[in-house]
Amino acid sequence: MNRQLELYKDNYLLLQNLRHPEIPEKILYDNSVFVRKQEFHITLLSLGKIADEVNSIVRDNQKTKILKNIENFLEKTPLDKYSITDEFRLVEKGAQKTIIVMAEVRNFEKLLDNLSEEYGTIVRKPPLHITLYTLPFDKIGVPILDSADLNKLTRPIDLKSLESFHKLTT
Repeated sequence: MNRQLELYKDNYLLLQNLRHPEIPEKILYDNSVFVRKQEFHITLLSLGKIADEVNSIVRDNQKTKILKNIENFLEKTPLDKYSITDEFRLVEKGAQKTIIVMAEVRNFEKLLDNLSEEYGTIVRKPPLHITLYTLPFDKIGVPILDSADLNKLTRPIDLKSLESFHKLTT
């Protein structure tokens, strides 16, 4: 598998080792102090979620098959280029809060089309994002695996308010 891609916890396919953005180490936003994450990645897929969508009876075997299909796809088509959008969001789940920026990955839709065709179902595009900041006690963040999570757990951050929190750190 590509050196930038990692299977995390036997379930999540990550595009990892992303360039560290030039952002402040700490910020104040929404009455909370946030700290910059030490590593940045994009969670591309949850193999378990895809296995559930194809109604797999033997979920772990299906995850292995899905991973093999992804590896075959990656032999011909790289998933190594990404870009960030200007859409920032505040994520809240219980006491956890994070700040994310939405992202795009080149050839990702081709991978989803390939998996959809292989399994005869629509593999939906998850909300690709990079978690930039977490609260000091939470180094991981809040998983956002589908549009329901995005709608339920996040709200947009106005770019003007982003400018103001950058000014607080200087």
